[in-house]
Amino acid sequence: MKRTLFILGVLISFNAYGDAITGDTCGDDCSWRLENGVLTVTGSGRIKGYNRDCSNLESTGKCTTDAPWFDYAENIEKVVIQNKSDNEKFETIGHNAFEDMFYTKEIILPEGIKTIENEAFHGNVALETINLPNTLETISHWGLSSTNLSEINIPDSVTAIGTAAFSSSSLQSLNIPNGATIYGRICDSCEQLETVVFGENITIDTGGENFPFVNTPLLQNVYCQQKDIEFCQRILQDSYKSAAEIENLLKTYTNEAGVYTLEDGTMFASQNDMMNGANACVDMDTCKAAVLKNKGYCLSDEICAAMVASENANHPIVYKNKSYASVDDLLKGKYLPKRIYTIDEANAVAGDKNRVSIKYR
Repeated sequence: MKRTLFILGVLISFNAYGDAITGDTCGDDCSWRLENGVLTVTGSGRIKGYNRDCSNLESTGKCTTDAPWFDYAENIEKVVIQNKSDNEKFETIGHNAFEDMFYTKEIILPEGIKTIENEAFHGNVALETINLPNTLETISHWGLSSTNLSEINIPDSVTAIGTAAFSSSSLQSLNIPNGATIYGRICDSCEQLETVVFGENITIDTGGENFPFVNTPLLQNVYCQQKDIEFCQRILQDSYKSAAEIENLLKTYTNEAGVYTLEDGTMFASQNDMMNGANACVDMDTCKAAVLKNKGYCLSDEICAAMVASENANHPIVYKNKSYASVDDLLKGKYLPKRIYTIDEANAVAGDKNRVSIKYR
């Protein structure tokens, strides 16, 4: 009865959308509710994967899936995926789960999501906004391809980006986190793409399909760590960029204590700022303080600046009852063996393997 009322509500005026539609068939611990244009999926574990059917593509001009909400896709403007509780969280979004949701503009994902499976959000041609949580590790093949996303922030937690993960999208910029593995045609036919930032120690697994940035006519800047320059050159060569184009595209940078410094000395407190050419720092200390604040080590500008000042004064930075010799060590989690007051004392400990502790003054 509810389904009938809902359909009538849509046909009448699209005013109130009719009664809410609900279901509990989207996973072992997963339920969903569609109301007022918002699809809310609640649970834990895995949102199950679904099958795509393109047998009627020639006659209808579109494919379908057997996801339970697909029949109502025309009425879904927003998707909210939420965890059941703080201790019961979603980890996986199954293959094709939200594929070809042509009218969805916004998707909200919760912390806890680790994997976006193949084609999970493929074909969401109206999609303008999605947040990727800091727990995300894998964006699988075609996971976010053919969308209207103009920008996206890939978190540092991501270690694998599948073939064509963002292909044929409207992305204008793209960042690849440190240590990530990319698989083949990561953003081919991204015709609006202007800027790419490679983190350090990136690897590529082509699986026979390379061409990561082929057909990207607006590409202007490719930022690459100086030590990885040959890798970046090879990536661009494999994308059919000429030697002259590669020379113009490549911009090298260094990364010290989370500060991104370009060849001309311009400094940024995040990869995202460098990618967008925004919020350049006036000096290294200001940048380090901004890095600490961005990463949540301090809440105020004053405290962040004081932490940097401790390093400059040859005093360790104390954070959560541990001491660190530098901002760089703090970011890497390399704490000193005891709460030591001066760097000289820290060096003494490092040089004397028989010495086990230094007491407070």
